[in-house]
Amino acid sequence: MCCLDCLRVSTEAPRQRLPDEDTWRFVDDLEARRSNRTDPNALFYSGKLYVPPSDKLVDQLLDDLDDNTQKLESGHQYIQWLFPMFSGEGVNAWSSRLSRSGAAFIRSDTASSRRLLRAYKMMLHFYGLRLVDERTGAVERHPASYADRLAILNGSLHNHRRLTRIAI
Repeated sequence: MCCLDCLRVSTEAPRQRLPDEDTWRFVDDLEARRSNRTDPNALFYSGKLYVPPSDKLVDQLLDDLDDNTQKLESGHQYIQWLFPMFSGEGVNAWSSRLSRSGAAFIRSDTASSRRLLRAYKMMLHFYGLRLVDERTGAVERHPASYADRLAILNGSLHNHRRLTRIAI
C-alpha cells in the first residue's frame, strides 16, 4: 500500500453514527427551553399524561402493576415510562428520552419524586430486593421473596436490561 492509497476519496455513503456528547448537550439545551408543561416525562410523573398504549396515568399504571408479577414480567411498554433515560431507545415508541429539564422537575416536585420512588420500590420487590435506606439508596435481599425472584431475574435477558435502565 502506498501513501496515495490513504488519500483515496470514498464514494460510499457515510455511516450512521450515534450522536456524540456535544449533540446530546445541544438537544438538552433545546429541550430545557421547553416548559415542563410540554415535557412528556414531567407530565407523566406529575400525573397529567395518559401514556399509550395503556392510556393510564402514572398512579393508575403503578396500581395496575404493583404485586402483579405476570404483568411486570411479560409487559415491556411500562419500563421506559417509569425509568426514562437521557440517551438510547427502548421498545416503546411512545416513550420519550429524558431531558435535563424533565429530570430536574421530577427531582424538585414532591409528588413526582414520590411516584418515582414508588416505581423503584415496586421493581426492587419484583426482583426480590428492598430499599433499606431512602437517603443512601442501600438495598438488600428481601428475605421472603429473594429466592423465588432470583429465578425470574436469571430467567430472561430482558430483566438484565431493565435493571440497567433502573440503575441509570
